[in-house]
Amino acid sequence: MSTASEPKSQDGRSTSPIPVASGSKGTVGHSTTSIATALQLAHLHAAKNLQTQQRLLATLDALDALELTHSSCLSTHHTLITQHAAREKQLKSRVRVAMEVARKKEEEMEEMREVLDKLIERVEEGGLGVLRPAGFAVTSLVLEGPSCSHIRDRRSNKANGVGCVDCRRSHQGSPATQPLTPNTITQDDLAYTRSLIQTLRQERDTERQSHQQTILNAQKRIRALEAQISRREAELARCTHRCTEISALAALNETASGTTGAQSMSLKARRVGEREMDANLALDYGRLEVGHALDWAISRNRTLELEIQSLADKVCTHILPIYGVRGVTSACCFLFFLNFCPSMYLRNDF
Repeated sequence: MSTASEPKSQDGRSTSPIPVASGSKGTVGHSTTSIATALQLAHLHAAKNLQTQQRLLATLDALDALELTHSSCLSTHHTLITQHAAREKQLKSRVRVAMEVARKKEEEMEEMREVLDKLIERVEEGGLGVLRPAGFAVTSLVLEGPSCSHIRDRRSNKANGVGCVDCRRSHQGSPATQPLTPNTITQDDLAYTRSLIQTLRQERDTERQSHQQTILNAQKRIRALEAQISRREAELARCTHRCTEISALAALNETASGTTGAQSMSLKARRVGEREMDANLALDYGRLEVGHALDWAISRNRTLELEIQSLADKVCTHILPIYGVRGVTSACCFLFFLNFCPSMYLRNDF
């Protein structure tokens, strides 16, 4: 029987220590220490990996948000560019239509001028069935009579007895060489013919002036449309520049999102960029409103100038035969006052 009591476990079994050699005690202690150190290093690396993974997920979320914002901004600006391009195309089509109308008006004016000249020639030559004496046919209002040198040559040839067969042949059919017929045209017919020619000339001058005014209005409209097109092109260039700025800001945010401090700095930079972009948008909107107001004011001023010019023409037409030069002078002074002080004229318009 053993005198020393052996240690027992909780279930009643005896547990005796394992005999270990004295030489292997240091080896076991060293291995236990290395295992504990390795476990601590493993836990530390796992924590670092977890932290890195969390930062990676946060960075990916920030990048996704930036990508969504950038895509929405790009879609908005692409829509604006498309709208501006459509507007520019519409304005160019209007300019082409206005130029085509102006060209057609010029062609019509040329045709009317030719027809009117032919009509005047027919009236003067008696092509409308109007009988007139030979002297009236020679001394017309449009065609010039025979020159003095031609008459002098005829007189010298007649005095010298020299006859020119070709001259006789060429002048046999002229109204001046034909024998005078009995004058069957009354003075009323002659006065009616003269008044008809004068009326036709006045109508021709009126049509010419109206066509010139139409051409001037079309040219003014073309210049206004060209100004609008240039302003639209400037807006398109501004939108394109803003898109490039947003792309550069997004690239800066992507490069600056490496650490937590860099994330905060990129967030601040993004907020500053968004504020600047909002300020630029507000400024552009204000400029656009100012441009619309200026366009309206310019169109209104042009309308007033045309009205004042028409009033001046009417005054010169109706007042000059009645009141003379003094009445025209007073009316011109009044129109000058309206031109430089249009507030009284515009008082009832608003």
